[in-house]
Amino acid sequence: MLIGHSMGGLLCRVANTIFQDPGLFDHLTSAGQHGYNRNDIVEIGNFGFRYAKKMPTPSLIAMLATPNSGAMLHGQISGIPALLKLAAHLFPPTNLESVKDLTTDRLFRFLEHFSVAGAGISISGSKGNRFARASGTISGWLGSKGIRINMPNDLVVEDQSVDLNSSILPNEITHFGKEKYLHARCYTDCTDVWHSNIYDDWNVRDLLVDCLQRC
Repeated sequence: MLIGHSMGGLLCRVANTIFQDPGLFDHLTSAGQHGYNRNDIVEIGNFGFRYAKKMPTPSLIAMLATPNSGAMLHGQISGIPALLKLAAHLFPPTNLESVKDLTTDRLFRFLEHFSVAGAGISISGSKGNRFARASGTISGWLGSKGIRINMPNDLVVEDQSVDLNSSILPNEITHFGKEKYLHARCYTDCTDVWHSNIYDDWNVRDLLVDCLQRC
């Protein structure tokens, strides 16, 4: 069973595709597609999945507050290129590869090439935190730099992005796969679950325990 929080849920999705079809995964990475650099491809290849005699097949993939359509939806940010340049200028040297996966369609285009089976659940968390409460100040400061930005509810990911049924691009689970998929919101307005500690909420734990017992 694969359980991941936030970006960890995306890692679980990638791991799940490897387990389901390591040959196809190896082909796609070795072909150098989707903008991943050579070092990324070599690192993945060193895992040697192509030589495995039998891969484990996960019976459940659980994603907690995972940005399945990206950490920032296309409609939320119009100045992301400028924002990345600003980050690189303020905090050099900056490794932006993971940021690129979360704020562009690169990773999500990659996952269009797979079809998986099993069971999947995603659970939303979007309570405002201290950063989100200051989002007006942040937005105003960025605006003075010529960057227009609308903050998500919790500054990380909206409920819409967590739900694979609402994914901006087709994906390996609800579009191409044979997953039994469920998107759960523990609270109607998603205001009682923090992104940063969603895994501590007892309602979330009860949902996970129920899934684990069923799978």
